[in-house]
Amino acid sequence: MRETSTVAENETPKMALFCRECGHASELSDDWLLTEAEGGYWIVCPDCETAVISQPVFE
Repeated sequence: MRETSTVAENETPKMALFCRECGHASELSDDWLLTEAEGGYWIVCPDCETAVISQPVFE
């Protein structure tokens, strides 16, 4: 089963992030939310608020 995207295939940029939960796709510099906390950084989908990238910070 193929996931649907909020961006048409011919419009998807070459360097794009994709949300596996809702299918949102766009460049990192577009509308993704960056969340920062003591434990690290998260890039969050603007549509469904799923963390698509998590990067822990090690001390």
